[in-house]
Parts: sequence; C-alpha cells; structure tokens
Amino acid sequence: MLLKSASFALIVVALTACAFAQNDSAIVVLGQGAAPTQVLVVDPPNDGGEKLDVSWTPTAQPGFDILKYEVLAAEAAEGPFKVLAEGDHKMTSSVITSGNGLRLEHDHPYYVKVVAIDSTSLAVPDSTNPDSVVVRFEKRLRRSESAVAGPFVPRAAWFNMNRLNILLLVLAFYFAVMFMVRRAKAGANIQFRRIAGIDAIDEAIGRATELGKPVMYVPGTQNIENIQTIASIQLLTSVAAKAANYDIPIIVPLNRAFMVTVAEEAVKQGFLNAGRPDAYMRDNIRYLSDEQFAFTSGTTGIMMREKTAAHFFLGAFYAESLILSETGFVAGAIQIAGTANTHQLPFFVVACDYTLIGEEYFATSALVTRDVEMMGTLKATDYMKAFIIACLLASLVLEMLGVQFLRSWFQVI
Repeated sequence: MLLKSASFALIVVALTACAFAQNDSAIVVLGQGAAPTQVLVVDPPNDGGEKLDVSWTPTAQPGFDILKYEVLAAEAAEGPFKVLAEGDHKMTSSVITSGNGLRLEHDHPYYVKVVAIDSTSLAVPDSTNPDSVVVRFEKRLRRSESAVAGPFVPRAAWFNMNRLNILLLVLAFYFAVMFMVRRAKAGANIQFRRIAGIDAIDEAIGRATELGKPVMYVPGTQNIENIQTIASIQLLTSVAAKAANYDIPIIVPLNRAFMVTVAEEAVKQGFLNAGRPDAYMRDNIRYLSDEQFAFTSGTTGIMMREKTAAHFFLGAFYAESLILSETGFVAGAIQIAGTANTHQLPFFVVACDYTLIGEEYFATSALVTRDVEMMGTLKATDYMKAFIIACLLASLVLEMLGVQFLRSWFQVI
C-alpha cells in the first residue's frame, strides 16, 4: 500500500511538471533554477546604434548542467522576445544585433533577458497502460529565464574613434595631393619612370603614317560609367591629336550606342587641339553591335579590309581580347594594349608589342595629356604607396620583435 501511494505521488509530480511545458521538448522555469543573474546591457561606443553588449553572471545550482545560453530581446517588456544570440555553457557575454525578425535601431528602447538551457530527467507514466504505476524517465530541456532587463536605448555615435586611423590616412593623402598639384601648377619638374607603352604611341602612329594606313583605337567594351572607359576616352583625345598631326585617319569601333557621341566628341577635340578640325571624319566613329562577339567580328573585319597599321586596345576587355590581339598580330600591325582586367593581360602580353599593366594604364592618362592636376595626383599616389610599403616593412620587423602596435593601428574595427 505504501509503495502504491509513493508511486501515485510520483505520477502526480510528473504530470504537474508536464503542465508547465511549452512543448514536448522544453520546460520553462521562470526566475529560478539556473537562471542567469545580474544581466548588464551596455550601449557600445563608436557605433551607429545598431547593437548592444550583454553580459550576465551564471548561477551554479546543483542538478543543473547548463548546455547553452540564449540572449533574447523585444521592443516591449511583455514580448514577444526573439533570440538574437546564443552560445555554449562557457558563454557569459554577447553582442546582439538585428536578426530573427527584430531590427535594432538607434534611439529606440529594447528589453533583454538571458535564458540558461539545461537537460533534466522527468518521470513520465507509461502511456500504454494509464492505470499502471510504472513510470519511466525522459530527458527534457529546461529553460531558466532571467528577469527582463530594460529598457535600453542604443545611441548612434557621431564619430567612430576606432576608425581615427582611416581619417588620418585620408587627410594625409588629401594634403599630399594638394601639395603636389600646387607644385605641378607652379612648374616644378615632376619626374616619373618611363613606360615603354607610352613612348611607343608616337612610334605606332609614325609607322602607320609611313605605310599610309589608318590607326584603329578600341576604347574597351564597356560603357562610359566604367572607370577604365573614362581613362581610355581621355587617351583617345591625345591619340587623335597625334593622328591629326600626322594627317592619317583614326577609326574607333564601338559596341555601346551611348559611346558613339562620347567618342565623336573626344576625337573631334583631338583634331581641334592639333589645329586640324577640317580633317575630322565622323564616319570613322563606328558603332558595330552590343553583342560581344558580333562586335569582335566586325572589328577584326575592319582590320582585314582597311589594313590598319596601328592598333590601340585600351580599356576594359574580356574574352574578345584574345581574338582582337591575335588578328592584329596576324595582320602585322603594331599593337599597344592596356587594361586593368588582370585575367586578360596574358593575351595582350603575348600578342601585342606593348602592354600597359594595371596601374600603368591609369597613369597613362596623366603622362600623355600632361595635365598638371592629374600629374600631381599621380605623384601623391606614388608617395602614399611608398609610405604604406614602408609601414608594411616596419610592421614585419616589429612583429618579429614582438611589438604589435603598428599592426593594430592599421586594423579597421
């Protein structure tokens, strides 16, 4: 009789525990058990007000083997709460940001609580025989929730001190540019290393003049918003001026309709700069096709029919670069290429006489046009690169000596 009474009491306890269950696998224990205490929420400085730092003190209770912690947040004290971060049993702090259907915004209040999750064994009656006193034990997850903390309002900092290093570098580059541009305008002799591809422009146009054949200039295959195309159009004006001085036609095939007007104005300006506006031929600015290989076919056809003696491939190129440069090589033309698309450089290097590689291509605009502002900016860029390389070398040496100041100063947080 005593055994039956004890068994009955055990069943009642088990059923009572199940009544508090949220679902078949979790039991909620509010403010007791292993619930974390001293939940501290801090608005981190130097951010845009889109995150909060949360820390807590774990509670050590016998019989509670913590599996993990969850950090929840809501816009109201009564919820609904969303899980924004979770971690293992060793976790005592976390950073919460937007997620799981809740967006953290600055100047908006939020409420936070931390949940400790552990597993426990519950006595469950035998479902096959409700009248039986036999029970079995099942593992269930138990959630011990801390008290709701809040409200907390994240604030947006007007200046991120962690990125002061970026500001200083930008200011240093700005003053370097202003200084070098002023020197260039004052007539200072700004020296640059010689680039063979730039020196060969006159040679290519001179060879076309000797043969009495036209020059072809392809300003890439992208539209005017591409930075490589912009640089190529600047070069087109200079090459057109040289062609006008030698009194030979320049053909510009295009695969973007919008580029027609841009190229016409660039070539016209070049002939005007050379004092030969009457020699400008609008029909030599030719729109072929927006289709990549239709344009390529049309351009190679011009090479074969017109027997162009000098080819300039300057701009953004893709798979058509191999076909264009190989056709020009077979035709026997002198070819100068330049692009920042590194995956196309091998084709130009093999098939062309001169290739402007990467930054050499962008430097060409300043070196050919001799624009003082562009030359000053280019020289300031060179000095900035030298400074960064020196910092890298110094950081390498300091790292070997165990000093990490320079490395940490350049890190962006």
